[in-house]
Amino acid sequence: MKIIVDRYLRFVNENGHIKIMHKKTFIIDIFVDIVDNYGDMGFACESILALETEYPGIFTYVIWTNNAQKMTSFITSFGLWDILILDISEFWIIRKSNLAISMLHTSIPDLELFSPRALVLRIDYISLNPLWIEKNETEHISSTNDRQIIELIPSPLSHSAGLLPLFPSSRTKQSVTTWSVAIQVSEYGLLHTPGWSLSSFHSDSPLSSQWQKLQKSQKHITVFCYPETLHRIDWDSFPDDIIVYVFGKISSKRTNIIELGFLPSSEFYSLLDSSEFVIIRGEVSFAHMIQSSVPFFWDMYRDIGGFPEEQSEQFLSLMNANTEYRRLHQILNGKKSGNISYQDLSWVLSHTWFGCFRTKNLIHTIKKHIDRFYNSI
Repeated sequence: MKIIVDRYLRFVNENGHIKIMHKKTFIIDIFVDIVDNYGDMGFACESILALETEYPGIFTYVIWTNNAQKMTSFITSFGLWDILILDISEFWIIRKSNLAISMLHTSIPDLELFSPRALVLRIDYISLNPLWIEKNETEHISSTNDRQIIELIPSPLSHSAGLLPLFPSSRTKQSVTTWSVAIQVSEYGLLHTPGWSLSSFHSDSPLSSQWQKLQKSQKHITVFCYPETLHRIDWDSFPDDIIVYVFGKISSKRTNIIELGFLPSSEFYSLLDSSEFVIIRGEVSFAHMIQSSVPFFWDMYRDIGGFPEEQSEQFLSLMNANTEYRRLHQILNGKKSGNISYQDLSWVLSHTWFGCFRTKNLIHTIKKHIDRFYNSI
């Protein structure tokens, strides 16, 4: 216990925030449960970056999580340096919290561990249900008179808390982990894809030949979906002059299909934004794509109950989906049997309008409550 306390105080001292520590207004505790892939961590990091834009140099952020080691490794790709990451089980050791944000349904510690008059903003999962949106910015059932918990429900729908703003690649520093192969290849002039660069590369083929393939076409498609969904796509149907970037293993011998591993968010989003079309999974990726103009399909999260019937219909209604888009969506999400070809995807997407959804900014909603909280104390 002592080590944890000392580590926390040392962190504050080294970054010149010791005076801020005595002002109860300058620390934001962030609760993050790491459940699936990188989405939970990505959401937290993007939120911190956006908050730092609104409050430059004002706050110290402390992340409390169920996997501090994984979070620490991940956060460096965002260029976030002065973030303390601790195990959520040790929350009670440090101090009483005044202001906290619970990310994506992360459990909130016992309210007795918070200071009197504390504020907790509880960010829900993205919802497309108008009835559920009515709960946005209302008090949570566990809220008390002296320790308030406010529900914030992200959504592109009106009356919601909004969505995280589009993630611009220029906002973050270059990842401290730029893979040596990317450096070597770019030195030899083989990296010519405009607007983005790969930092991770997983392929059984020789690296030099893989990079040379990137020059053959300016057109590419990105597929980031659940493993079982990869088997529903007819990979042999994709033309040779289209580069297909796949996050995952499909055991294809096609030379234009390139398997990728982890990419820093700035590069991941640049890849999505420059694609002809995208198949994505996860709420964070969905929130980005719904605000872009790139055609996409959404491989929705399937809980124990299987196909998310209600959420799927809400999504299709939001997209004003035509019959063919609905059919392919249902195949991708396991509702209907069958495989999907490139011709299916390209025809449907060329006959479907994709505009940018203009949504509220979730960070502005959070800022409104933070400002109101500090103006009241």
